Amino acid sequence: VLPFQNTVATFQISGKDLVAGLENGLSQIEDGAGRFPQVAGLKYSFDKSAAPNAGRVKSVEVMQGGAWTPIDPDKDYLVATNNYVRQGGDGYKVFADKAKNAYDYGPGLEQVVADYLGAHRPYTPKLDGRISEITAAAAAEPVQEPAKPAEAAPAPAEPAKPAETAPAATAEPTMPELPTGSDDIATTPPAVPAEPAPAAPAPAEPAKPAEAAPAPAAEPAKPAEAAPAEPAKPAEATPAESSHVIVAGDTYWDLAEKAYGDGAKWKTIFDANKDYEPRRLPVGATLTIPAAN
Repeated sequence: VLPFQNTVATFQISGKDLVAGLENGLSQIEDGAGRFPQVAGLKYSFDKSAAPNAGRVKSVEVMQGGAWTPIDPDKDYLVATNNYVRQGGDGYKVFADKAKNAYDYGPGLEQVVADYLGAHRPYTPKLDGRISEITAAAAAEPVQEPAKPAEAAPAPAEPAKPAETAPAATAEPTMPELPTGSDDIATTPPAVPAEPAPAAPAPAEPAKPAEAAPAPAAEPAKPAEAAPAEPAKPAEATPAESSHVIVAGDTYWDLAEKAYGDGAKWKTIFDANKDYEPRRLPVGATLTIPAAN
């Protein structure tokens, strides 16, 4: 897909609908269609002898906490793909209809691949058993046929070999661990700690009334109460609206990462600049950057 200049897209979808997407990807294996689902972060098995979109997917597991876990049909999962597939291309209509919190304007897919290969030199491709085909149905057919040759009896024993291959993939899940926080793209922005202002003036006043013992005790009590109140105001005033002049290559996602430390907050900037559509930011125009919440 790299020649098509797709962008990285992210969205959330239920486990049930994600399996439906895999069914679509497996529906045209016989034709060699390009929709076959290559995956990472999950693994699945399938039986192509089943009818298309009628149960070819036999099992799906998701990598969570360094271990494979059966997919939960009712749980929402974070998915990354390209914008073409997310918008229903290649028959993935379920992604267009059922996606939640979709964002189709990430960086270019070709640049993401180039950056990854550059950061993992030398790159060594490997197979870790994420996709496996179940051949049990095919193994059952020869059993009825060999009535004449007595030697054909051992034939059913051969399909037992693929059955041994499946545990090998399970015992060797060397899938690299997903980045921290990848289960939730909408992370909470880092809290800005409000440091209390130094209470230097407080000891200055008690130092004056050294003669009157009762008086100093009453006076220092007042500044001590006022000191916490003053720093609280600057802490609320810390967020401030700013502006940004658009340059070539700017996206709302990138600007949200710079302003809030979280690209998923891009809609905050977009809501303040409705005149400028995503992916059509005019170079030289000025954007309003709302204060971080």
